[in-house]
Amino acid sequence: MRLRSAGRRGTLMTLCLLFTVGVVLSTPAAADLRPGAAMPVHTPCSDLPCWSWPLPAPRTVVNPFRAPPHPYGAGHRGIDVAAAEGTEVLAVDDGTVSFAGQVVDRPVVTVAHDHSWRSSHEPVLPAVAQGDHVVRGQVIGHVASGGHCVGCLHLGARHVDDYYSPLLLIEGSDPSVLLPLP
Repeated sequence: MRLRSAGRRGTLMTLCLLFTVGVVLSTPAAADLRPGAAMPVHTPCSDLPCWSWPLPAPRTVVNPFRAPPHPYGAGHRGIDVAAAEGTEVLAVDDGTVSFAGQVVDRPVVTVAHDHSWRSSHEPVLPAVAQGDHVVRGQVIGHVASGGHCVGCLHLGARHVDDYYSPLLLIEGSDPSVLLPLP
C-alpha cells in the first residue's frame, strides 16, 4: 500500500508504535513492571535462590502471565505449563504447605515460602498435607484435571497479596527482551 501524504505516514507510524507498546506491555515480564506494580524490596532472585521449575524438562509455557489492570480485574495470575495428567509436580523451593485440597472444581496445592512468597499449583492431586514442610524438588502432587488448565499445570506466584509472573522467579528463565524496530 502506498501512502500519499506525510500526515497518513505519521498516523501509520503512531499506530505501529501504539501496537508495539501494547505487545511489550502484555509480555509476562513487562506486565509485572507496569507503573504502580514495582517488585517488593526483598525478592527471591535478588538475594535468595530463585525457584526451580515445578515440572521436569521439556517445558512449554502455553499461557503466559497477564497482570490485571486492578486487583479485581480480569487477567491470568500465573503461567500454564504443558503437562500430561499424572505428571509429578515438584516444590519450587523450600516451604510449608499452607493449603492442599479442593477449590471449586480443581485440586490445589499452595506452599508458603520465606519472605511472604507463595506458590500455587493447580490442578494438582496433593501428595502432601497442610502443615507439611517441603524441600525444593520434592514431589508435592500429580497433575490432575479440572479448572481452566486442560493438559497443563497452572503455577502462580504471590508476594503478600500481589501476583507476579513466576517466570521472574524461576532459575534459568530468560526475561523478555525488546528488540529494536528494523
